Amino acid sequence: MDLLSVKPGLLFWSIINFIFFLVALYFIGGKKFIQNIVNREKYIQESIDSAEQVNREAKKLAEENELKLKNAYKEVDEIVKKGKEQAEIQANNIIEQAKKDKNNILEQVSSEIELSKQNAIKEVQKEVADLVVKVTEKVLEEKVTSETDQQLIQKYISQLSNKQ
Repeated sequence: MDLLSVKPGLLFWSIINFIFFLVALYFIGGKKFIQNIVNREKYIQESIDSAEQVNREAKKLAEENELKLKNAYKEVDEIVKKGKEQAEIQANNIIEQAKKDKNNILEQVSSEIELSKQNAIKEVQKEVADLVVKVTEKVLEEKVTSETDQQLIQKYISQLSNKQ
């Protein structure tokens, strides 16, 4: 049981040796060791603070970029909307121009038809006049009176008018 017994002299000198060892350790490298621990603690704290600052800045930039992206989407939507409106306006203008062109063409065709009709009527009148001249020649060959001439001319004109 000697192993478990405490000897006061040995205990005293062990404590003195331990204190001497701590004092020697403090004077030899303890100041620098404690200072290094304090510096390391400051460095770690500064790194944590710096990382938090960078994290806040990154979040701020992410929010700004998200806002810019939303604005860009809005601008794109507005540009597309304006493009559609302009396309509709242009389509309406093209349709209106086509209607105007159609009306102009119809007017030209109508006037050409009217002109052709008038030319046809003039031609018919020329033919009627030629026929009247021929009829007159035939009547003159018969040498009738002027009253008879008038009656014959009227008769032939009415017959030609009825044929048309």
